[in-house]
Amino acid sequence: MPERDDFQPLPVEVVRDLLGIARAAYALHLRKGNRGIASRLKRAGEDLRRALALAVRDGSSTAHERAWHLANSAAQVIAYETSTGQETLGSAVEVTAQRLRSRVAGSELDSRNTRREGRIKRG
Repeated sequence: MPERDDFQPLPVEVVRDLLGIARAAYALHLRKGNRGIASRLKRAGEDLRRALALAVRDGSSTAHERAWHLANSAAQVIAYETSTGQETLGSAVEVTAQRLRSRVAGSELDSRNTRREGRIKRG
């Protein structure tokens, strides 16, 4: 099947960024007990992963067209769910940062950060 003249490959980096936003928002809403929103964000994230797989594995214009459709639909869900209510993207990032810090608890990085924070507090 010949490639179409208007073929636009899926912008993989942008889709990965959206996936990160979806994951952060999912973690926030799950932690807050907003299971309905968390479920919708999880499905959007799954669609983004499918879009990436289609675009990277297949690479044909048909695969990219399907990937675009999945990514656009997921982006709409993520935009809606992250723009309603009182939760902000900053809150989602903070929850994600807490998860990151909890994974390195007790590590040398954690120890250095604790010492650094102590120095900052002392002035």
